[in-house]
Amino acid sequence: ATSMLHPGVGRSGEVVDLPIQRDNLSFPVVYSSSLKGALKSAFWSEDEENAKAIFGPDPSEGDKHPSAILISDAFTLTFPVRSLMGVYAFITAPVLLKRLKESISVIEATGKLNEKIKSLKTSVKNVLEVFESKIKGKQEALVSTSSLLQVTPLGGDIVVNEEFRLKPVTDDHVKALEDHLGIERGRLIVAADDIAKEAIDRGLPKITRIKLERGSKTVSKGGLWTEEYIPQWTVFQTIFLYSKPHRNGKITDAEGVKEKVTEYLEKKGGYLIIGGNETIGRGIVRLEIIK
Repeated sequence: ATSMLHPGVGRSGEVVDLPIQRDNLSFPVVYSSSLKGALKSAFWSEDEENAKAIFGPDPSEGDKHPSAILISDAFTLTFPVRSLMGVYAFITAPVLLKRLKESISVIEATGKLNEKIKSLKTSVKNVLEVFESKIKGKQEALVSTSSLLQVTPLGGDIVVNEEFRLKPVTDDHVKALEDHLGIERGRLIVAADDIAKEAIDRGLPKITRIKLERGSKTVSKGGLWTEEYIPQWTVFQTIFLYSKPHRNGKITDAEGVKEKVTEYLEKKGGYLIIGGNETIGRGIVRLEIIK
C-alpha cells in the first residue's frame, strides 16, 4: 500500500460506519473481485481488445466467456505498527505466514516455481520452525539479530502501539525474510497470532468525515460518518494464475496472457488504484510480481 486504502464493504451498523474488507479471521484483506476489477479497468483504458480476452467481456455484452486470469484475495502479510523505539515496525504472525506458504503451494502445483519463490518458501518455512521451537508464550516475539526496536531502559523489550510489551527472541532467519519481503532490516516482528491480530486491529486508522452545506458551512443532516482505512506500507500477498484465452485474438496461450499483464504493470511501475476515495489520494498500491 503506497497510500491509505479503503476497500470497503458498504455501510454497516457497527462503530465504524464504513468498514474495510476483512477475511474470515477478521484480518484486513482486498477481495479478489476488487483487485481484478481495478486491474481490468486500468488495462481496459489502454487496450480494450486484449482486456476483453484477458479479463472477460463486460456483463452487458452479448459475447460471454470466462477470463484468462485467476486472481486470489490479497491477504495481509505484514502490517505497520507504532514502535516506542525506531518509530515504526512491521508485524506479522504464524497464521499470516502459513497463508503465504499455502499460496506458494498453489503455485508449486502448477509446476512453475521459480528460484525466487523457492527461496521465499524456504525462508518462510525456516521462520515458522524457529518460531515454534523458540517462542514459549504470547509475550515473546521473534525479531532479527539486527533489530532496531529494542528499548534499552526496558531491558531490551519491544513496545508496539503503546500497549504491547514483547520480549524479543532473535534469529537470523528473520533477517532473511525481511530481505525477501523488501522490508528494511531490523523492523520485522513475528508475534503470536493473538497479539498480531489485536495490534493490527488497533493500528487501523478510523477517520471521521463530514459533508458541509455550501452556504452556511455547517454539517449537513446525516453528513457525519466514520471510515476505516488500511494504513500505508501494509504488505499483502496474492497470486495470479493464467490460462489460454477463450476469445480469439492476438494472445493465444497462457504465457502470452502472463507476458501482457506483466508488461502492462511494469510500464506503469506496478501502480494501481484500488477501493474508494481515489480523488482524495486513497487506494494507491504497487504490485510487485515475483517472476
